[in-house]
Amino acid sequence: MSGIIGWPANNDASTVNFAIGVDTTSLPAPQSTYWDYMPICTIPTQKSADGNIYKAYGALRLKAFVDAYKKGADQNVFSICNNDFAAAMTQIGNAVVKVLKPGCVRYPLIDTQPSPSPGTARGPLQPECQVVDKIPCDTPGSGACLVNGYIENSLPECKDPNTGLPFDPATVTPTGAQLNSVPDSNRPCWYLYYTMDPVAGCPDAYNGQRITALRPSGIQAPAGTLLALKCLTCARADQTCPPLRP
Repeated sequence: MSGIIGWPANNDASTVNFAIGVDTTSLPAPQSTYWDYMPICTIPTQKSADGNIYKAYGALRLKAFVDAYKKGADQNVFSICNNDFAAAMTQIGNAVVKVLKPGCVRYPLIDTQPSPSPGTARGPLQPECQVVDKIPCDTPGSGACLVNGYIENSLPECKDPNTGLPFDPATVTPTGAQLNSVPDSNRPCWYLYYTMDPVAGCPDAYNGQRITALRPSGIQAPAGTLLALKCLTCARADQTCPPLRP
């Protein structure tokens, strides 16, 4: 549970006054003569359609409600007194990711290329997956915007440009140097990696499996994009998949 509410920008409630008074800036008249809850912050340069300047009111009850659901050390209350909510939305999104654990693959993946020939060493796991970017759109059923309200773009699997093979999920990491070798012209693409991080990882997934997208350098997915995936897996999470016959 998180909230962007009427709260001091410095997160220190002792620096503002929660009071009842007469706000002489309120519009329209005679609103400026009424007793009311006083704002804790204002931005005079921003005005609404009726001429009122931007104001925020102390949300003491909302603060208590949101804090009742606070988990761990993640910040969950952000001030609506700020001009920019980008940092707040980033932190909220990161907290949601920890809970939802997107891209985690619970069941063992079937290796579609277990080995080139009998007796030879196996290469990295090569799963059979379909990974799609689902981008929100405003005209369902029109053009590329499907009736479900998304544009769906299939992503190829990321490949090591030196070998032409998928990256080894046991060694590749989102912040490692291996992915840097993939040129932007081959992105976005998806890759599989193993993460056993007990908080942000996939501890309940087989081998900590996670599938995610590698985006072009400096580019983020459009706001609201979902990463949908389907993979060939074994039926149970407590068994390894038998290798496919060549």
